[in-house]
Amino acid sequence: MDELTKQEQVVLKLLSEGWNNAYIAGILFVQPRTVETHINSIFSKLQAKQENRNARVFVTVMYNDHIKRALVL
Repeated sequence: MDELTKQEQVVLKLLSEGWNNAYIAGILFVQPRTVETHINSIFSKLQAKQENRNARVFVTVMYNDHIKRALVL
């Protein structure tokens, strides 16, 4: 997760909470296309296959595991 920018980390957090791109864009005061760009970058950096319909689930599980490990430390 360290390789993600601060904005990507925020997008990933909101994504893991189940919000859609339009809602995330509204929260962050950016265009939905900007959110898509961040999500594509997240997928790339976390090596999630974008053609996989479960890429959102994959990165959400990775994020949640990361948070759980951080809380244990």
